[in-house]
Amino acid sequence: MTHRRVLPQRGRGEALPEAGREPDALGVSRDQLASRAEHAGFGALLRQDICDHYRAAARGTAP
Repeated sequence: MTHRRVLPQRGRGEALPEAGREPDALGVSRDQLASRAEHAGFGALLRQDICDHYRAAARGTAP
């Protein structure tokens, strides 16, 4: 049995420019998009420092 990939796997370097456009396409800020991803169960895919930054921004305590 073979498995077909639904989406092509990409390196982080290639996916990051596209990820920067996603919040605009959805009409939300990057902070809101990161929060949505974390609450949807995808937080483990983000680096811890990124999660911490967006959590602080949501609380209004980000530098």
